[in-house]
Amino acid sequence: MVWQKIKKAILYGSYARGDATEDSDIDLLIVLEGKSNPRRKD
Repeated sequence: MVWQKIKKAILYGSYARGDATEDSDIDLLIVLEGKSNPRRKD
């Protein structure tokens, strides 16, 4: 496994809006430093 540094963590959805309920999940987007590694096309 390759470890990368976290560049940003973005909370979105009901918790970010402030209207989460007991049944709400946490929506989180993690942006890592470095280049992306798209799938190789043959």
